[in-house]
Amino acid sequence: MSPHTKAAPFSHPGWQLWPGLLLGTGLLLLVALGLGSILREAGELDKGSTLASSYFQSVVRFTLWQAFLSVVLSLALALPVATALARYTGFPGRTLILRLMELSLVLPTIVAVSGIIAVFGRQGWFTGLLNTWLPGNGWNLYGLNGILLAHVFFNAPLAARILLQALDSIPAPRMRTASQLGLGGWWLWRAVHWPAIKPVLPGVAALVFTLCFTSFAIIMTLGGGPGTT
Repeated sequence: MSPHTKAAPFSHPGWQLWPGLLLGTGLLLLVALGLGSILREAGELDKGSTLASSYFQSVVRFTLWQAFLSVVLSLALALPVATALARYTGFPGRTLILRLMELSLVLPTIVAVSGIIAVFGRQGWFTGLLNTWLPGNGWNLYGLNGILLAHVFFNAPLAARILLQALDSIPAPRMRTASQLGLGGWWLWRAVHWPAIKPVLPGVAALVFTLCFTSFAIIMTLGGGPGTT
């Protein structure tokens, strides 16, 4: 650009930061206002006795436990699904599976919970088959079972999509080298797939844990009440 040419308006790189800064400031302000109102309403409570109460501590322990189990189960399902979708790119049902995985990301929580109750609830067909094959099995959807089932339904597809993106980013020359070396099965996963998944796995686990830890509607509908969860 000539020294005499005037720069276009808003062409300075610093202007590109302003939208994000304004949005971030607005979000922080909303969070601060929400926390402030909560603290104001709770001003008369004895915070020390509340934090030390056995009920509060049991709620925190259960919340951490269900979030941890949800992460383990979601990743246990997402890892093989993502690996299979990355390896077998040509089978006809791959696109359909990806579309179904996207469905859980946009489906309203109450709709998904209603579907889970219709299938796994007391009058659901799964419960009917289970009672026919295993009478007196003691299956109960409401409680930890239902919470984990719903969390896996929502978060396993999300984790699988993120892991699949990491696997799809593996350079083609690396895959050709693995094919020329005859790597397959466990060795292909260990030498090629795992190095691509490993960097993103902690972030995926943290994301799923946060979503499950802060879950509210699922706990309210499938938790079974204070006596159960």
